[in-house]
Amino acid sequence: RWVRIKRKSGSILLDNQHEKNKEVYELLKPLQESAIERAKKRVATLQAEHTEILSRESNSVTTVAELVEYLNSKQ
Repeated sequence: RWVRIKRKSGSILLDNQHEKNKEVYELLKPLQESAIERAKKRVATLQAEHTEILSRESNSVTTVAELVEYLNSKQ
């Protein structure tokens, strides 16, 4: 079984077997910066609209970008 990850410039196909998924980080790393930028932009938009972050009204939003940036800073 394959997992398709869509992006603007095409798709990445990943084998969905556990042993082969160990390389997922390296495949997704080039997309990390733009994903963080989009997540931050979404949060900023919601804040400008005075929408509570991580509420039903803020769907879809995630603050995982903050975690990723923190983890990257510890490398």
